[in-house]
Amino acid sequence: MRTPGTAELLDIWDVGQPLPPARRALLLLSAAYPERDDIATWPLGYINRQLIVLRQRLFGYALVCLADCPACEEVVEIEMPMDALLNANQMADATHRIHSEGCDVQFHLPTAHDLLLETDGTTPGRLLLRTIDRACRDGADVAPAELGDATLAAVEQAIEQADPLAHIAFAMTCPACGHGWSTDLHIIDVLWAEIGACARRVLSEVGRLAQAFGWRESDILAMSSTRRNHYLEWLET
Repeated sequence: MRTPGTAELLDIWDVGQPLPPARRALLLLSAAYPERDDIATWPLGYINRQLIVLRQRLFGYALVCLADCPACEEVVEIEMPMDALLNANQMADATHRIHSEGCDVQFHLPTAHDLLLETDGTTPGRLLLRTIDRACRDGADVAPAELGDATLAAVEQAIEQADPLAHIAFAMTCPACGHGWSTDLHIIDVLWAEIGACARRVLSEVGRLAQAFGWRESDILAMSSTRRNHYLEWLET
């Protein structure tokens, strides 16, 4: 994995603003793995894992999230155990099989490509059906939409076990009222928000230095952050 520089992150942020989360994830990982052309086929959990690694390289290992308690609206802080998440998931096998309700079902783990195919909005049920590559009963093919609820539930459970980082959730407890609940962590949304905050800060710095010294944006971005900060501190004196 390579780490995009400041100028490249600004370009990625600019291009990715109108894009959905799945495409933003692919945009970032394509910059991190320019030699790979198969990122869209990676399982969602592995994509999340690589986004976590990229976030650590860009912004450090600590990730503190805030959530509102559903019961008393107290703001609750939690530090996400990122290292534990990284230990939980490596690249999983592409193809899986189960037998349920007399059916042999072959399926793959959900990928970014599966999400992007749902251009009119993905629902969990539709995404699950898209992962089923083949189903047969007594030698005859069965359409995914015709599978029983128990079989679909078995496929869903098998996916969760094989790819636990595809859906990241944490148990939280409010220290004020004791209420407990589960909250989801969408790592691409967290990372994109951090990139956006960084981009706005850098652009503000570029604007100040360009106005003060007449420098071009490319020249300012080519400087190290330490050097830019020295010039900014000089402007304050």
